[in-house]
Amino acid sequence: MSFILSVSDLIPTITTDPVVTNATVPQLELPVPARPRAMPVCGSGRRFNCVVDGDTLWVDGEKIRVANIDAPEVRGRCGRESVLAAEATRRLGHLLDRKPISIRALGSDRFGRTLAVVATPDGDVGEALVRQQLAVRWRGRREPASTLCAG
Repeated sequence: MSFILSVSDLIPTITTDPVVTNATVPQLELPVPARPRAMPVCGSGRRFNCVVDGDTLWVDGEKIRVANIDAPEVRGRCGRESVLAAEATRRLGHLLDRKPISIRALGSDRFGRTLAVVATPDGDVGEALVRQQLAVRWRGRREPASTLCAG
């Protein structure tokens, strides 16, 4: 079963940055029919179903931040980070494209994005990106440049 959320009035805002654990935030799941959809990389137009970067996406008009991971920034601090960010973005799109998406909201991050565990029938997409070394587990802060820019 797939879960798509509309959380603007339903989920408390989390002021910590940007991932929380299940133990600290109530979870809300709103069932809707599983519906595969195309998930291209977002363009400059209206964002409805697309991938922004390696840890942010839009699903049915809702901006979602993948919980418990930190993906490289598109505007990287070095060339290697930018390359990894582009690959993480493409890979997230591939993991989600035309598959039913399950979203388990944990709250909102400080930017107002829905913070959620995102999965498909193949598993947790955040964990998949970590296994493929395109993201790291969230450690309570943005990864230092040395993590991605060394080597």
